[in-house]
Amino acid sequence: MYALIVLLACGEKSETDSAIEPVDTGSVSPEPEPEDVPEPEDTTDTTQAVPKNVSIEDIQQGIIAVGERVTLDEVIVSSPANNYGFYITTASGGPYSGMFVYYYFDEAVTLNIEQGDIISVTGEVWEYPDTCEDRQDNDGDGLTDEEDPDCEDGGQEEVQNNYQTMTELKLLDPGDINKIGETETDPSITIVDSSVLTTPETAEAYEGVLVRIENGTVTAELDEDGRWGIDNVMVDDLFGVQPGLVNEGDTFDIVQGILHFSSGSYKIVPRAATDLIGWDRTCMGERCIWDATEGEITISEIMVNPDNNGDCPDSQGEYVEVVYTSQHSDNLDLRGMLLSDQSNTEPVRQHVILNPGETAWISVGEQSCYGNANIQLGSTSFGLNNGGDTLTLHYTDIDGETVDFDSLVYTGDWVESGVSIQLSSDKINATDNDDRSNWCFATTTIANSTDLGTPGETNEICP
Repeated sequence: MYALIVLLACGEKSETDSAIEPVDTGSVSPEPEPEDVPEPEDTTDTTQAVPKNVSIEDIQQGIIAVGERVTLDEVIVSSPANNYGFYITTASGGPYSGMFVYYYFDEAVTLNIEQGDIISVTGEVWEYPDTCEDRQDNDGDGLTDEEDPDCEDGGQEEVQNNYQTMTELKLLDPGDINKIGETETDPSITIVDSSVLTTPETAEAYEGVLVRIENGTVTAELDEDGRWGIDNVMVDDLFGVQPGLVNEGDTFDIVQGILHFSSGSYKIVPRAATDLIGWDRTCMGERCIWDATEGEITISEIMVNPDNNGDCPDSQGEYVEVVYTSQHSDNLDLRGMLLSDQSNTEPVRQHVILNPGETAWISVGEQSCYGNANIQLGSTSFGLNNGGDTLTLHYTDIDGETVDFDSLVYTGDWVESGVSIQLSSDKINATDNDDRSNWCFATTTIANSTDLGTPGETNEICP
């Protein structure tokens, strides 16, 4: 169960605050005699006072107009919450059976409901993005939102198709949610062929629905934004669920979650790690990083303070060299290996295949002053401290088990400007590199540079 904490909506979901201005009534008229006072008229707006009871399917199929105030009875909270809202579903599942409830508040509140609760909820039907509430000039006429005549009478600056927007229920008042009970089991999950979800016109019927793809193959590897692909359907970490560095060619027995729409595309968002079942992992090497054991990868060289006559900053010149020091005859894919210093950790995202005895040159930044590194961490936070640091090569498996391949503690006296320090080529192993006497400053000039080192090449023998 997940308690839903409502935070102030922000970012692309933020709304313009409005205030009711007082009305100047001018001079005060004399009160009429009692017998002249007419009977008060009933001005109650019954259409707003009594919201219509509808189903999620009615809303998602367009039977209910945008802007209409409605009540949904006995729907199930089908997801955790993010900062903008949560998903609801019918118990039976199927097309059009789910939708997003969006918080339309100006302050943070707490809703005492959880995933799995059965609720009644009242709100206003809305399509997101609303081009008349996004503070942007969508049609290029120099006018935004209410300034644009196109926004009058419920219009839009830019007309969008159903599969270009996400249908939502705007929750206008936290008191418009009433908890009825709790489900004993997960609501029905709709099994969908992945081809249906890769086409916007057919995927739209499953927007907001709890869907499942079975026996899928990873078609896009995990990127820096937490997204990956299964059978060409994007999977996103909206609720913070990441399985790890999935590789192209991996398979899953089940990938399930809510079909979410954002940034112009549909994607499955798992609600918890249990929505990803039967992960069969692969890699591009004969061995994968999770097959490696302690001592099989060794730190053999570091460039802590690059210079090149002032033309090579730390972010482009710092590097760590590692060697695959294994007794195995099979090669190893380094993708997924973690490199840590005392405060930050970065994963190796590239597929770098090493045979036993081969070297990988890991550049800390997005590029290197010294040429084409095997691996570019692309880090903006990880770095080698000139005064000393602790470096660790390791891997954390999907079950939380961590394997430390090698570590190196260096101090400020290991550091010279523009000079790497390297492990003697006859001492390349994870034990001998703990001994400072086996290290020495490089004397070989790096190509096209004035600095000294041997990134990606054979080390010298230290005197």
